[in-house]
Amino acid sequence: MDIVHFELISQRYTSEGSSSLMSSRDYTWINAIKDQRNYIFGHGLGSGGHLANAAGIKPVVLDGSYFNLLLETGLFNTLCFIGILLSSLKRAYTFRRTYIVEFLLLLFYLCSLLGANIIDMPYIIAPMWYILGRINNNDNTKCANKLK
Repeated sequence: MDIVHFELISQRYTSEGSSSLMSSRDYTWINAIKDQRNYIFGHGLGSGGHLANAAGIKPVVLDGSYFNLLLETGLFNTLCFIGILLSSLKRAYTFRRTYIVEFLLLLFYLCSLLGANIIDMPYIIAPMWYILGRINNNDNTKCANKLK
């Protein structure tokens, strides 16, 4: 029995096994785009994920929070979310002497949202919301302007 498990595990990490793992994830994007019925407002929160299967909805599990957000909330809400992130990034860069740590952490979050579903994980995404609130707090920038 142990030899069978070892062969399955070793096959998974060979070039053939790993290429099939990656190619199977490519089709999820294509299927999600084909099945999208409402591009503007999406299908609703929770409609694209593992829990959708328990509710009897055809689950579409996408890797990447931006794409999952696009499927669930639509183009309008995704663009609003990205607008908040980019305006906060610009503000953090403008006041980079005050927000250097927040700027670097926000860059990290922007990159990790591309390939991971971190919006669904409250312990990981909560610090990002704290960082966004800290960057957009006017009291900190008033103090920074007085120091100049």
